[in-house]
Amino acid sequence: MVAGEASSRLANAPTDNVKAHHRRTSSLWVPPSRPAFSNPAPIIRHKAERSSRALKSLLPCGACCCAATASSAAQPEFRKVLPNHKFDSNTPRYEHPNRRNYADNRICTTKYTLLTFLPKNLFEQFHRAANLYFIFIVILNMTIGAFGRYISMIPITFVLMVTAVKDAFEDYRRYKSDVKINHSTCRVWDNEQSRYRKMEWRNVLVGDFVHLSCNEIIPADILLLRSSDENGICYVETSNLDGESSLKQRQIIVSMGSASVDFTPRNFTATVYCEQPNNQIYRFNGYVQQENGLKEPVSKMNLLLRGCGVRNTDFVEGIVLYAGRDTKAMLNNSGPRYKRSELERLTNWDIIWCVLILLVMCFTGAIFSAIWLSSFADPYRVPFLTFIENIDVLNPELEGFINFWSYVIVLQVMIPISLYVSIEIIKLGQIYLISQDVNLYHESADKRIQCRALNIPEELGQVQFVMSDKTGTLTENQMKFRRCYVAECDYGTETSTATTSSAATSSSSEVDHELLSRLARTSESFLARGDLSFEDHSPSSDLMHFFINMAICNTVVVNAQPHQDHLDESGFFVGDSFIAGNSTFHLQSPTSNTPPPRALRGSCDVGRSNFSAIPKVSFACTHVNSSSALNEPSTSVKLHFDGTTAGVANNDMSDLSALTDQPIVFSTDASSAVVDFHLDHVHITDSDKRVECTATSFNHSRAADSTLKVVASGLSGSEAKKRETSADEIESVEMRSGGCDRQAVHTDEVNKCDVESDRMTSDGGEDVASEAREGWTTPEHEAIASAPSHSSSVPEHLSTAADMPHPSLALGHLLGGDMFRLSSSKLLSLNFSKLYMKGFKLSPLLRFKKAASTEDQLENEVVQNPIYEAESPDELALVQAASDYGIRLCSRHLRSTLVQIVNGGHILKYKVLHVLPFDSDRKRMSVVVRDRTGRIIVYCKGADSAILPVISERFSSSSRGAKILAKADEYISLYASCGLRTLCLCKRLLSEEEYTIWKLEHNRAEMALDDRDKRLSESAHRIENELELLGVSAIEDRLQDGVPECIDSLRRAGISVWVLTGDKIETAVNIAYASKLFSPSMELIQLSARSESDTGEMLDVMLERMCREAAGSEARISSLTRRIPPLSTDSSHSALLCKQSMISESKQFGVVISGATLAFCLLSSNLSKFLRIVERSSSVLCCRATPLQKASVVKLVKEQLKGKVLAIGDGANDVSMIQCADVGVGISGQEGMQAVMASDFAFARFRFLSRLLLVHGHWCYYRLALIILYFFYKNALFVFVLFWCQVYNGFSAQVPIDPIYLMVYNLLFTSVPSLLFGMIDQNASGELLLKHPFLYAEGRCSKLYRWYSFWVNMLDALWQSAAIYFTAHLVFDDTDCEVWKFGFVLCTQLLFVNSFHFAILVNLWTSAVLLSLVLSMVAYFVFALIYNAVVSPSFNVKDPPVMVADFAVCDIRFWLVVLLSGAIALAPRMVVTVLMNTFYPSAVLRERMRQREKERMQREKTLD
Repeated sequence: MVAGEASSRLANAPTDNVKAHHRRTSSLWVPPSRPAFSNPAPIIRHKAERSSRALKSLLPCGACCCAATASSAAQPEFRKVLPNHKFDSNTPRYEHPNRRNYADNRICTTKYTLLTFLPKNLFEQFHRAANLYFIFIVILNMTIGAFGRYISMIPITFVLMVTAVKDAFEDYRRYKSDVKINHSTCRVWDNEQSRYRKMEWRNVLVGDFVHLSCNEIIPADILLLRSSDENGICYVETSNLDGESSLKQRQIIVSMGSASVDFTPRNFTATVYCEQPNNQIYRFNGYVQQENGLKEPVSKMNLLLRGCGVRNTDFVEGIVLYAGRDTKAMLNNSGPRYKRSELERLTNWDIIWCVLILLVMCFTGAIFSAIWLSSFADPYRVPFLTFIENIDVLNPELEGFINFWSYVIVLQVMIPISLYVSIEIIKLGQIYLISQDVNLYHESADKRIQCRALNIPEELGQVQFVMSDKTGTLTENQMKFRRCYVAECDYGTETSTATTSSAATSSSSEVDHELLSRLARTSESFLARGDLSFEDHSPSSDLMHFFINMAICNTVVVNAQPHQDHLDESGFFVGDSFIAGNSTFHLQSPTSNTPPPRALRGSCDVGRSNFSAIPKVSFACTHVNSSSALNEPSTSVKLHFDGTTAGVANNDMSDLSALTDQPIVFSTDASSAVVDFHLDHVHITDSDKRVECTATSFNHSRAADSTLKVVASGLSGSEAKKRETSADEIESVEMRSGGCDRQAVHTDEVNKCDVESDRMTSDGGEDVASEAREGWTTPEHEAIASAPSHSSSVPEHLSTAADMPHPSLALGHLLGGDMFRLSSSKLLSLNFSKLYMKGFKLSPLLRFKKAASTEDQLENEVVQNPIYEAESPDELALVQAASDYGIRLCSRHLRSTLVQIVNGGHILKYKVLHVLPFDSDRKRMSVVVRDRTGRIIVYCKGADSAILPVISERFSSSSRGAKILAKADEYISLYASCGLRTLCLCKRLLSEEEYTIWKLEHNRAEMALDDRDKRLSESAHRIENELELLGVSAIEDRLQDGVPECIDSLRRAGISVWVLTGDKIETAVNIAYASKLFSPSMELIQLSARSESDTGEMLDVMLERMCREAAGSEARISSLTRRIPPLSTDSSHSALLCKQSMISESKQFGVVISGATLAFCLLSSNLSKFLRIVERSSSVLCCRATPLQKASVVKLVKEQLKGKVLAIGDGANDVSMIQCADVGVGISGQEGMQAVMASDFAFARFRFLSRLLLVHGHWCYYRLALIILYFFYKNALFVFVLFWCQVYNGFSAQVPIDPIYLMVYNLLFTSVPSLLFGMIDQNASGELLLKHPFLYAEGRCSKLYRWYSFWVNMLDALWQSAAIYFTAHLVFDDTDCEVWKFGFVLCTQLLFVNSFHFAILVNLWTSAVLLSLVLSMVAYFVFALIYNAVVSPSFNVKDPPVMVADFAVCDIRFWLVVLLSGAIALAPRMVVTVLMNTFYPSAVLRERMRQREKERMQREKTLD
């Protein structure tokens, strides 16, 4: 009745106030923001703190140090973090103490804000000398007024605006990326609603509790408190932070290991004291102080860092210690900086030279104007001169001073302000064309290149060093077992390092079938003999032990199903799950093939007046596996009640009515639906005051098919009566795993879970748990719903409740067939989603208690179709390979491991005695096990350098052992040459006495307080000795497709490639070989030392050896160089290629250095030696490098080696390196977007780097280098012509060219062709540049723009200006040519000479370029004719020209002067160009000529 009333109230409830929000959207927890008219003091204080931090970052080093010292002295040593639920719940989050004292979780990688954009952007732009110069010109013109006061502001304003818009757009894209990250969501504990809720990252505060699922990215630095793992551990992937590809294990704090199963974040009342924020990702210190004063230390093993990913764990929970900018990931991010290209820096220097030239001309003009004026007795009679009015006495010195500033204004074009505008437009065009290159598009990821920095495309053509990350940048981080040497034979499949990047290949296609069949025959032979020791001292024995070693000598975790957190992203439970603990409790229809229904959400509205007490409900589920004949899964469900009614009547119906008044509530944290049920056949026992009754349907013919047995207590003794009923006895229902792909397993599995609701509230939100417990004194009340095993089908009375004769529904009829489901195995299960639809609600805070299983049950548990999860991908590859070949790891526990021989179906159980984990010193891992025969075996694996020295003398001296060792050494070299990661696998048999002695020593080492790590390592060395080699495995770390070819092309282009990785040395070296960073013929120099002095001695030895090798190589190259002829014939080309090959082969050294040794090498005492070594090396590999060390290496190469550095990476650990480099490239892969956000360019695959540099980089540098010099030449030519005019007009600063032409000459008549040249011209095709990478040297060595290139162009401009002016002067001398006509002739000459000069530079003639040149000339004449026809004296223009252009073009002398001056002006450049291309052609021209010759010969052959 109550449920029906509640449902009717919901149905009839008004809908006016119901908002039509999508459930997912409305479930987002958005804390209230600060009111608009609130107290502004906190905001001002917060802004002031941010401004002070920004100011400190701009202070000089000394001031920064002082400020840092003062701030550090003011800060406490430890940060105190209180859980947020301990504060007043009425305090809004924007005024929360943890919000005021610590940073929130919002990140910002932008350079500007709305307030700082204008001043900061202008500050950046004023780094350009030309901009400062034109600001000065504007101010000067405001004073003197040579031109219109405000017209002079137009050019510089336009330049600043264009640049500002570009920078704003670029920063806006960074802002959008920040917004995307800040709006990512996680689940945060809401203490008011007592559950986790979905919240955006930006709103997370220090002290919040966060719930994270498997594969979820960690939003802040979190102290780990809970884990789904029963041992309290979790795994995190840190490759996004430190480059490590292997998983890291993290542990909950010790005190939480003993927390009750119904723990909620509100139960955590301790205070956390941790160190102040710092950027050291491998260090963390602090302690947790309980309320009773007890302190528990915490370390980096308890900390989850922002940016890492949760792996191999259903879920974890923790408290936020550092958020936002205080996290270690963000502290390792040095922030964006303004990058200026080398060409821009050279341009700034050349502009300074232009200023000096301009000053020289201005001083010259001023001095000679004063001298010329002093030669006149009455200068006022001189025509065309203007003087200051009301001056009776002429002062030539004053006039010269005024003319000086007039010259500055008139000759201001010498500083090419149009250069910067044009360069910005050209770079935008280049960036657009790069982004549209289909060869840089990754189809499978649907990603094209992103050009995030718009001001450094030319830097792509000048790169000298490439600093690359490894994990995720060079590799796919997908290991695959490829080959092995075992049983005196080599087996395996072909490698696919450079050709295949997809991991979606079937296992069967990558299995060596010969090895598979041999292993199957071997296992059958041993099992047939009953020999489980696999010892017959034959190759077959080695084969079995080899694969058993692969299967068990690891830390791989075996799971029966994928990790799944049943708490969804909104904080609700998914499917039929109703718990949030360290494991799942899931009730789902066993016969349904559909996925579980959605979470149980919402509740019906039930007033407290409808019932007086609410019982506490819990559920239990029992699963049993056995060899029963039943083939269908089954489940037994048990309901527990903590409550009873006031009394029960003596007769059947009165008993039923009495129990009917007692409500059952499935949820108590909010208003819940209440249902009544009726019971019959009540049996009351006075002794234990328990009521046992069975509720059945009223369909008596089928009553036996479905029963509900209820055990209640709390009845008064006076009402207790015995009544016996006939009911089926509840039994545990046997369950077996079904499905055609699973085999029967002869083991039992019993998992029992009890789930209890942890709190109960009424509709009003008040806690009524205490009221619910009033009057309930007995310890347990049960209701068990089960189906008898003899039922054959779903009972009709369970399918519907429409025929219920009684107004109060029995439980089965209330739920109906959609509540209970009965399978063909007579299983009765509850469908909790349907319960929810009927009005029931399950609390999202229900906790579980896992029933204890016996050790034997756990150890005998066999997982069919296991899911493997490993700390490192190479371990996973070995275990998966063993499974593919028939030796399957099917279960792993703390003390035992089960291995299944698939071919015979036999289970091998190994008792695990000890696990000796891998460490970088031993380079080995071992496991000590006892097999079924009782023998103790040590299985060991490791690098060949660590395994071969500990092989037993007895084994190596035997004929069979010597043969195995010789062959193994041969195949190790072969596998390494193929770029495969090799491991040696071996074993050792221990006697009981040997093991006992070793165990005693090992136990002492484990208990040692001093030098514990050292003693454990020594203990491992003692048992990892006297080994017998079983074989060698070869694993392929799958490279991205095209990586070897890309690195090879970069090296042939003369680019030094360095790999900076946080991974271990062995892994990195193998990848270096596979990617062709190291060649097999290269001699590796491994720098490893433990102190500064040792490092210095080691560097001296290595440097001496490299010098000896280099001397011999230089002698060979010198002898070859003398035999190379100078001309570009085919033979000379071959000799040149031979010389280049010799030069590349002369550098036969590759340097391998660890992060610890690198720190010693960077010290001042060793720095010069280290630099000399890396300069002589062709490749460098830095391992175990931290993010800041990567940035330090980049800075070192830039500052000490003076090289242009490109850094490429894909993770947050690469951000500092990317931002510090001249060019930063991000790989938009699987590691998040931190690297992409900080990069200048981003694409999906490393192989695109070769085309980006060798093609687009070459083109961008070539175009910009020539066009910048062209702009200097063009403006200088114009100014020099004007200066020549001053010689013949008394240095009066008066120009014959109409001012309108001065304004629009660079803007209209010469801009479009130069813009097109800068965007699309090519001196070689992309195919040619990729085919011959050495052509990249043109930009790498800056051959097109040297320090003298500017002066060569100035001399050329000086000659051409003289040719232009004096040709016109001589032709029109002593004629009636007036000043404006002469100026029009000069301007036309300038246009034609500029255009023909430009035509000489063009290498790729397209219709657009040709049309732009023609249209520019046509536009000039059209403009001149229209301008002269329209302008009249009424326009108030001084000396307005009338029909000047019309008369000029009709004069034959005009065309004669234009053509003659063009030929004279361009003759020297033409001659020099022809001579250089004939006798000293560039490498690019030489290859173009050879390619053209080949094409001509091919056409001739085709015609023949």
